Amino acid sequence: MSEKIYFYNRRGYQLIKQDISDNGLIVYLYLQQLYKENRTIVHCNTDSIYYFITNKFKIAHHSPYKEKIINGILELDKKNFIKIIKTDNKNFLINIEKLKEPDIINITKEKANPFSESTYEEKEAVRNYFSLFNIEDIQQCIKDNNGRVRIIRYICYILNLKAENNNNYFFKATRDDLSKYCNMDTRTIDRYNKILTKNKILYIKKFKYRYKDSKKTLENNYGLYMDRDKIEQSNKVYIDSIKNIIEYNNVIDN
Repeated sequence: MSEKIYFYNRRGYQLIKQDISDNGLIVYLYLQQLYKENRTIVHCNTDSIYYFITNKFKIAHHSPYKEKIINGILELDKKNFIKIIKTDNKNFLINIEKLKEPDIINITKEKANPFSESTYEEKEAVRNYFSLFNIEDIQQCIKDNNGRVRIIRYICYILNLKAENNNNYFFKATRDDLSKYCNMDTRTIDRYNKILTKNKILYIKKFKYRYKDSKKTLENNYGLYMDRDKIEQSNKVYIDSIKNIIEYNNVIDN
């Protein structure tokens, strides 16, 4: 599946937009880890990228991952993100100099983001997403998702929304909000949230309160697990600030 991905520089100015498949996205993120080591010409192979995804050393000859990884590399070469210098279809010598700029990846819609009224020039985009996490935790998320790497795209959506919310520790959203933003059904959103919270990537604060006038349940707060203490502190202040317009609700439906 291929979706539009927007690339920005660190000031938030859009540079390019491309349709990138899930295969291309996971290879891109792997190569970004190599670029952070200030290397321009790198050697990688299907086994090393397979390890990045699964925490297993050697890919089986018949594994569907093999074709997906190769297709991801070829896709990035075709779309001029990288330049393949030499390959035997298992080993790849690649020039990754072009990963320097753009160095920020954002997955978003062409329309204005409903979670923020500020412009990209006013936002600090997230750089090097996966440097925030332990790679073992990401690998376990993929494993818990039956080996499907699409959950990686959802993580990028979450990080993008965090960045677009002026890099606060959390952003507010319902399951329906996320479904529309990520172009995924709510059942998928629920499954991904369960996996990411279990592996301590995502922290979700659900409220047992609703607005008195509309009877609408308060939106969930989404943030990174590493920020959970700060999220809880902010939530206490937030609930106290709106206590006159909310009431207790023992049903959580968002």
